[in-house]
Amino acid sequence: MMREFEAVIEEVKRLKSVTCNLCGKTIDASDWQALNTVHQVIIAFSYPSRFDGERWEFDVCDDCVARITQSFVVPVSVKEIL
Repeated sequence: MMREFEAVIEEVKRLKSVTCNLCGKTIDASDWQALNTVHQVIIAFSYPSRFDGERWEFDVCDDCVARITQSFVVPVSVKEIL
């Protein structure tokens, strides 16, 4: 069996930065510790939601997560993960 290979150059997309959709704070992707303070939220809506058929994706920083959840009437359930 003989296999021939060729060298190719492929263009790849690399994350440059992430911006919080709520406050606008931008985090450089090269700062991996700071990057871990911005969280991607994905919501897929279904019937009978008024947003039925839509999928939302946005990023929220730690500060904004705290601000949002502090306004909840029923507090979030927090479980520690290891």
